[in-house]
Amino acid sequence: MNVAHTEDCISYDADFDDTTSYELFAKPRMVADLESLCGFKKGEVEEMLSGEDNKLSMQMSAAQMYGRRAFLFRPPDDALGSLLKLYKRNSEAPRSSGHPQTLRLDEEELSRRISSFSLEMNPGVQSPLFTKHPVTGEVTIHEYPYPHLPTFEMRSAHPVLVSLKSYRQLLFWNIEDLSSDMLYKVGRVVYRWVPPNVPQSPSLRRPLGSSRPRRAPPSSYIPPPPVLSGKRKREAANDHSMLAPSKRARLGTPVSRRHVPSEYDAPVTRSKTMTQSSPTRDEPSSALFNSSPVAGRTRYGRAAKDKAVEAMESVIRKSRV
Repeated sequence: MNVAHTEDCISYDADFDDTTSYELFAKPRMVADLESLCGFKKGEVEEMLSGEDNKLSMQMSAAQMYGRRAFLFRPPDDALGSLLKLYKRNSEAPRSSGHPQTLRLDEEELSRRISSFSLEMNPGVQSPLFTKHPVTGEVTIHEYPYPHLPTFEMRSAHPVLVSLKSYRQLLFWNIEDLSSDMLYKVGRVVYRWVPPNVPQSPSLRRPLGSSRPRRAPPSSYIPPPPVLSGKRKREAANDHSMLAPSKRARLGTPVSRRHVPSEYDAPVTRSKTMTQSSPTRDEPSSALFNSSPVAGRTRYGRAAKDKAVEAMESVIRKSRV
């Protein structure tokens, strides 16, 4: 007789004394979707996620392999087909509390039919698996391709959450085509359907092809200077309104960078030459002669080179004599 096992009757070694609690979902984004599709009231799924409905009781070795997506729990296909019809009917019904067109999952026979699971193994995993009989305690080892696995019932986890977790496990398996898989169809409806009473984000409400609204510039915003052609640049030279805005005025008294001679300056010798500043546009040309010399860059003679040349010439003269 095939007796249904519980999830803690699975292990990857012969030890069945190390049981742990495995949380199915932390807080999935499809809470509102699941409430609408299952006909639940607002807050019921949140309560499920915070209680025992969201937990599996598993052996430590099995919990580690389950987290690595080595296996999943699959409901019967006929039960998944009925669950898919329920989801579609509730998605088309107006979402309001107690609406006659909305069917609750726990009021249907479906909740009992999806409570029986078969154990499906990842095609890429071929490790030996152990199961323990819930009545006799007999331990059975199962080798690849696992032809005689028993059926399973969850101790406390809600079958809808277990089915959704199995859908998430299935997506990571190396299977090319899942379009005909009933578990994939049911999970895809939950994760892609948007309930009518949940407002979408502004980015989703924008019509296709519309641009994102621009923000108003701050009050201190300074626009960049206009890009002008050669002709426009010449015209802008006489029109100050077209030029870029001037920089922010510096605080305090401006300091002239022109050097003013003082009593601490080094005396000027004959070997040093001084440069004079050129007149500005507002100064007449006579300023070149009337302006007083201003200390500028000092130029030094090339004394070392001159001495070397003189020494070479003296040697040449001596050789000729």
